[in-house]
Amino acid sequence: MSRPFVLGVTGCVGAGKSTVCSWLREKQWAVLDVDQLAVQAMNDHRGEVLSLIPEALRSDGRASIPAVMAKMFADDDIKRALELMLLPDIRKRIVEWRHSLTGPAALEAALLFESGLDVYCEATLMVTCDVTVRRERVSRRSTASAVHFDAIEKSQWSEAQKLECADVQLDTTQSVTVTRDALETALKLLA
Repeated sequence: MSRPFVLGVTGCVGAGKSTVCSWLREKQWAVLDVDQLAVQAMNDHRGEVLSLIPEALRSDGRASIPAVMAKMFADDDIKRALELMLLPDIRKRIVEWRHSLTGPAALEAALLFESGLDVYCEATLMVTCDVTVRRERVSRRSTASAVHFDAIEKSQWSEAQKLECADVQLDTTQSVTVTRDALETALKLLA
């Protein structure tokens, strides 16, 4: 059986990774969001997570993602401990997902290169965008990323570092039409 084609989609916060992945879904690609895997892994390890960050306990017994993120950005030891705890589970879920694939797929991961998850991909696409536009996009969100934009930026590799590792770049600063056309071109380059 041939190995499925998995495209790693990465970029800085607010660059447009999720939008690009939604376009790939429209093309019948399977998409796996590593942020969602991290939340699942955190819930699976909630006892350990809450022992590290007791103030993250929600009334339903789960860990508050914004509270966990705030603590991670404030404390490098907590961040390292969470990564060591959750990354093996995330990797296992990616491998299981890969085994289930029957067609092209995308692995959406802001920390694709930083976490070594690019090993699960046949090619990588770096989604880029002007930082001012990214900040504006994120400010419209109701998620923790809106509150922690600067801390998230600081905790990730720079756009330049990620670009050095990526196979193809997709700039989402332009209009939707221009960006979608550029995605089609990028996919042809990777085929």
